[in-house]
Amino acid sequence: MFADQFAHAIRHITAQQGDQRPFLYGHIASYDPKLHRVRCIIPSMTDQDGTPLLSPWMPMGTLAASGGGAGIQIIYQGGASVANPNAGEQVMIAMFDRNRGVAAVPAVFFHSTNPPPSTNLPTTDDGYSAAASPVAPNDIIISAPSATAGGANSFIRIRQNGAIETWSAGPMTANVIGDVTVVNSGNVNVTTKGNATVTATGTASVYAAAINLAAKAGDALQALCMDAFRTVFNSHVHGNSVGPTPLAGANTVTSIVKAE
Repeated sequence: MFADQFAHAIRHITAQQGDQRPFLYGHIASYDPKLHRVRCIIPSMTDQDGTPLLSPWMPMGTLAASGGGAGIQIIYQGGASVANPNAGEQVMIAMFDRNRGVAAVPAVFFHSTNPPPSTNLPTTDDGYSAAASPVAPNDIIISAPSATAGGANSFIRIRQNGAIETWSAGPMTANVIGDVTVVNSGNVNVTTKGNATVTATGTASVYAAAINLAAKAGDALQALCMDAFRTVFNSHVHGNSVGPTPLAGANTVTSIVKAE
């Protein structure tokens, strides 16, 4: 029923204007994440009272969609209304069949109230330890705005030089079913202002040519494994038939594990 009214409105306005436009600008009023569809306010199409037209539900385009639920989906905010027709994301509406009111939204645009991510790069004012460098040609950007006005946004950028940059305004969680393998040809540096915990229900193994521990941890390990053990070892005496225990000298201290 509503689609018939929409088709009638399209025919009525087309007859008035004599304009066979296959594409129109609109603004998203409502978004349905289950079916990835939208209803839009179309400011250029009005009724006899000058009220902007509210479309029926229309399919919303995406960058990729495949079988089994694979694809890329952005959850749109919407918010356009008759009272504020230019609110919400600005989109292009394609008219496939004016007689039946068949339409879809193949594209969405950045505009003054929905600027592109390049205008809001992460900075140290957002709480990050380093700011994002300016955008460059061939950068690919994915950005999610902050939940609070003026807050930090989460940001992912893939660069032509091969670098992948990530800024997370909240917790970053990786929940993996199966093994995790990280292969790196350079250095790996992990810095945290809080605590770091590694928990393994099996064996935790570290293989390295040398292991450098921070002063407190390294000193404690050295005192336990080297000084204390050497004192116990040196105080032990074998029976007369064996002779006294040889002393462990300073040259027995390992250099593989040390404090920095």
